Amino acid sequence: MDWGCMEAVINMIGGLEGVEKLLSGKAFVTDSFPAPAWSLWDRIGRHVKIGRFQTIGELLAALNFAKCGLTSDALDMVTLKRFPMCKQPTCVELVSASPLEVGLDFRNERIPVQQFYAAASKKGLDLCTAEIGLELRLQYMDQPRNECVRIAMEPLFDKIRRPSVFELIRFEHEDDQPFVRPSEQSARFDDRWIFQRRK
Repeated sequence: MDWGCMEAVINMIGGLEGVEKLLSGKAFVTDSFPAPAWSLWDRIGRHVKIGRFQTIGELLAALNFAKCGLTSDALDMVTLKRFPMCKQPTCVELVSASPLEVGLDFRNERIPVQQFYAAASKKGLDLCTAEIGLELRLQYMDQPRNECVRIAMEPLFDKIRRPSVFELIRFEHEDDQPFVRPSEQSARFDDRWIFQRRK
């Protein structure tokens, strides 16, 4: 078993905290995958508020005020097409999942996102709206450094018509702000993606 596989298993049981609980006998591994794996991603809280802004301009202004960066390509994704916004304030429940956790085990290949999305849908996970991705950036200011999560969403396009999804990232350097950049339409088996839990 290589380190990538070991890391995926550790993530599935809740990181180092989950490992400590397992070794101390306070937690157990069963074959009922969905509940333990999905319920342990709580660092941002289980819910994100959307519909707080009437226009994409207001949301971008809030991101700028909070010192959340968007790369130029990410900004193209937002501004080159009519950007749908939720009309009423509401909370959505988010779930972090990897291809491995929804039953796809392609250790040495990148997985097309449509295949990943289809497998996730069978587990009760729906795609996020693009607004959720930007709101999550705004509400996830304590993102650990060097963590990268991608938003499971229908692709948006930049100036040269590249289909991309949002990726939320924060690098190691202390002065690096949390920001949004585009990500390609494929996934490694242990990549972290954010879905909306089906109601």
